[in-house]
Amino acid sequence: MPRKLLVAILGLLLAPAVIGSALLLAPRIRIASSLADLIAFAGATLTSLLSLVILSRGQLPRWSRVALGVAAPALVAAVAYAKGDGAWSVVAVAACLIVFGHVLGDLIGGNIEHPGHLLPACVVVSIVDITSVLHPSGPSHAVLASERALAVMVVSFPVLGTHDVAPTIGVGDLLFIALLLAAARRHSLPWIRVAVLIAAGIAVAGAASAWLNAGVPALPAIGLAVAAGVRDARKLRPKDRKTATIIMVGAAVVAAALVASRYLPTLSASP
Repeated sequence: MPRKLLVAILGLLLAPAVIGSALLLAPRIRIASSLADLIAFAGATLTSLLSLVILSRGQLPRWSRVALGVAAPALVAAVAYAKGDGAWSVVAVAACLIVFGHVLGDLIGGNIEHPGHLLPACVVVSIVDITSVLHPSGPSHAVLASERALAVMVVSFPVLGTHDVAPTIGVGDLLFIALLLAAARRHSLPWIRVAVLIAAGIAVAGAASAWLNAGVPALPAIGLAVAAGVRDARKLRPKDRKTATIIMVGAAVVAAALVASRYLPTLSASP
């Protein structure tokens, strides 16, 4: 069996193995609640990130990538329809979200023409993520407000000392992480540094979320970390600068207009 295929299989199996084992052990381990929350956050993010890193370094046959790309969302939809809330559903959803994020993100990132294109990608994705959280009609806002949506759109990890799970990292985050890793592979960027920067961005977003006691979008921190830490990722070709600037400014203007359209009427109606 080819080495890259073995690596990819390891990436597929890692999350179910880690999260499944944690679900079995978590209720038996009693620790302080604050530490348990930290471990749950670290467990979900590191397991997801490591799975995506391993998958990005492996290689699945094209037919299996297509099959997984179709089967993963189908299984998540089945879990949502069945309203599954057992341990099996937590493991299945986590595995499927990671697989789907990898398949789609790797496809997009592997076709990025120049590493400098990551700069506008990071900026636009960050703007979209922030708007999605702030605007009441945004997908992220809706997911954060719904326990059922969190159960099928976010990777969760067991909280030690309880039978609870903590939803931590969403499918959009996974997709963008896979995109960054695929772009790093295609353009021979320092992928270990990229992975560490992604982890740092997630950690910053997690710390902000804990401090504010509210959901904080991770993509802005991830994008900023990668753009700041990898020179080639922020080095646009001269011929791309005008287009990239238009795209970034346009995204910012549209996002600002959407948020303003929601909050300005409320402010003007206040006495």
